[in-house]
Amino acid sequence: MRTRGVVFVIGGVIAASCALPEVVYDPAAGTGGGGGNAGTAGKGTGGTGGASGTGGGNDGGESGTSGTDATGGNAGAAGKGGASGRGGAGGSSGTAGKGGAGGKGGAGGSSGTAGKGGASGTGGAGGNAGTAGTSGAGGAGGNAGTAGTSGAGGAPTCTVTTERENLCGEYCVTYLEVCETHPANTYEDVIDCALTCACAPWPIGAIDEPGSLECRRFHSTLAVSSGVDPHCYHASEFPTMGACECPSTPERNDSCVQYCDTYLEVCATHPANTYVNEADCLQKCTCGPWPFGAIDEPGSVECRRYHSTLAQSVGVNPHCYHAAEVPTMGACEVVPNP
Repeated sequence: MRTRGVVFVIGGVIAASCALPEVVYDPAAGTGGGGGNAGTAGKGTGGTGGASGTGGGNDGGESGTSGTDATGGNAGAAGKGGASGRGGAGGSSGTAGKGGAGGKGGAGGSSGTAGKGGASGTGGAGGNAGTAGTSGAGGAGGNAGTAGTSGAGGAPTCTVTTERENLCGEYCVTYLEVCETHPANTYEDVIDCALTCACAPWPIGAIDEPGSLECRRFHSTLAVSSGVDPHCYHASEFPTMGACECPSTPERNDSCVQYCDTYLEVCATHPANTYVNEADCLQKCTCGPWPFGAIDEPGSVECRRYHSTLAQSVGVNPHCYHAAEVPTMGACEVVPNP
């Protein structure tokens, strides 16, 4: 915002003037007395008029005393029979403010030329307007904020071999190139795919091994060369429609969904949990080597599912341990034969 100064103009004082009477010039008239000085501005006392000169044997009358008001002194009267007295000099200007009025001219001689009236006093000059205040300097702009540090790229939270890292890179770049907008895709981007692939429980396997990394990579190349359907389904994170799909039954799939939902709802922050997320849990449950079994069969899908419900209804300890990916503390724990 800018501030504009305003200059106020103060007008000057206007001096008054008066008309002079016309008289006949008489050569024999004496020289007129000097005009009285103008009174001081304000309520000053008027100046005393000068004495008239002597002319033609006749003495001029003495000038009258000036008035006591702020007006200029009256001019002296003209000499009798002599030349008219010259008008008194104009009063000096008053001090700025209320200027004094100019002195009145002397009266003309009876036969001489009328004396010239004194010049009006110049009014006092008006005071100069005050200098406009300098506008305040604008505040300095704030320093720009420091740019935020860019976040570090994601990194696998597991140990990855060079072979697996390279295969995951080839698979993810190819799959997202053709299947990114396909309904079967569950990856956010190539980085998400690479991180999932690196730590997933998928074996590297072979191109004809269900659930393996190599099967997914192979079918991603078929999606490029042969068409997205059905190969985007075959090569997805959760393969369907045959090919790389895990040999799981609908009953096992339903049990795994119930188990993973319940377990991660109750035990996600428990020390026994080793799943990265629900997708990781479902992959290990549906494609893992665990038998479907029964609720009292150690290591089975059903034993894990059952104890996840006990963790929810009875308490996390010890049931989050019983229902974990690697069960401990009895119940579903697989105890090696001695």
